[in-house]
Amino acid sequence: MAAQAIRLLLVPGDPRAGFAAFDGPDALPPQAALPEAGIIGLVWGDAAAEARRLRRLGAGMPGLIATAGARELLLRRGDLAFEPLGLTADGPGAPAEALWRLHPPARATALARPRPPASGCDIGVLPFRAPVGETRLQERAWGLSDDIRARLTRFRDLRVLGRGTAWAWRHSGLAAAEIGRLLGLRLVVEGALRQSDGLIRLDVALIEVATGRAVWAERLLRAPRGFHGLAEALTARVVAALGGRLAGHPGGGPGMVPPPLADPRAAELVQRGRARLAAGGAEGLAEAEALAAAALDLAPGAGCALRFSAECGLARLRLGLARDADLVRARAEADAAAAARADPQDARAFALLGELALTGGDHDAAAQAWQTAVALNPADAGLLAAAAAARMHLGEPEEALALISRAMELEPWYPDDWLATLGAIHLAARRPEEALRAFLRMQDPGPARPLLTAALVWAGREAEAAREAARLLAAEPGFTIRAWLAGRPDRDPAQGDRLAAGLRAAGLPWA
Repeated sequence: MAAQAIRLLLVPGDPRAGFAAFDGPDALPPQAALPEAGIIGLVWGDAAAEARRLRRLGAGMPGLIATAGARELLLRRGDLAFEPLGLTADGPGAPAEALWRLHPPARATALARPRPPASGCDIGVLPFRAPVGETRLQERAWGLSDDIRARLTRFRDLRVLGRGTAWAWRHSGLAAAEIGRLLGLRLVVEGALRQSDGLIRLDVALIEVATGRAVWAERLLRAPRGFHGLAEALTARVVAALGGRLAGHPGGGPGMVPPPLADPRAAELVQRGRARLAAGGAEGLAEAEALAAAALDLAPGAGCALRFSAECGLARLRLGLARDADLVRARAEADAAAAARADPQDARAFALLGELALTGGDHDAAAQAWQTAVALNPADAGLLAAAAAARMHLGEPEEALALISRAMELEPWYPDDWLATLGAIHLAARRPEEALRAFLRMQDPGPARPLLTAALVWAGREAEAAREAARLLAAEPGFTIRAWLAGRPDRDPAQGDRLAAGLRAAGLPWA
């Protein structure tokens, strides 16, 4: 069977102009030949309808922009660079999407860096689909597939594709087996939710990539209020369907499956809350906190509800929105500890405890919590990347390097902040040239500019360091070294002292 093409849709900014479809990122013309304004996305369903949706999505945005899915494909070309524009939606109630502006060609040539090819994972869970426009149903579909992926990562010997890489293909329209081939997978889980006649229908299948054959498939019909507790059951069925196909898998055993919720409706509230939290900002956080409280009212001892409540507390602290930071931290720590007691196999609960302890200055407790989290779930790419950042702050750069390298294997299309973590690790290990290579592969090095500046100083590139310092002050006129260091939870003060010396040498102000 011939491979299905990856179709990109180019919609010019002029509403009188028509759209154009291209079979794959390499078929798209060079950036110099592209229009100055418009939007590039992936074809989903009817091309004309998708073009209209993309035009609404990009209305008022500057220059030529790309959706997150299109950007991930275009990164493979290596001749384009992107600047994040934030989240937007094509209408009230529609899910928000991340948009990126393409840099002008001259700057793109200097900045663009190709990403590494996909590594061979055993299995990937693609984001479950729902009809276009069915926002609540789509949130439920994505939450269900995320839950299944998270549960599969608990099987220690199973290499599970990271969420971000799978997420990039959610609008591609490609067959599951074709996506699996592109990502080097052996098996793929796909699913679709639809609602009709008052019932929700879930079609889910486990696809063997080499043959395109469905190893296992099932159709479930449920009433909307009875569509709960499926993630645990479906994970068990996927694992049973794996059988002997993956030698030695899974390695977790029955203790790796979390206990059922006292009230399964709480799981849906948590799924909805995570979608609100991901939207960002004070409003999204407030909505997420309300849903966390409702989930705890339904199931006071449920581990997932307790953990999500702790996640909301940590987000409030990070956003600087806590009126009483000590009280918010204490509540978040209590919720995370209760989540760990409710489900001792929940690695994310221990990761939360580690993050809260680290930002609170209790480095010994942080080290113990992160060690437990990684031991419980060494196949969760996002958790490994967060653990790498924590180990770097704890003064263990070589352990941190092993963790971030493992995360990048599981999530080959990793985000920019993982490259920032990699660069910070090399910097902590006094390897400035390796740090620079990581920072300069970022599509947007802005968030890592203080570290990039210090790395340039230590690499003997003082003139470039001075230019980066000027860019940093232009973007953040109130930047001071002292305030920046205050946000770093380093165990060894000497680590901050070395960074401060490098930043001062580049001409940045202490206070």
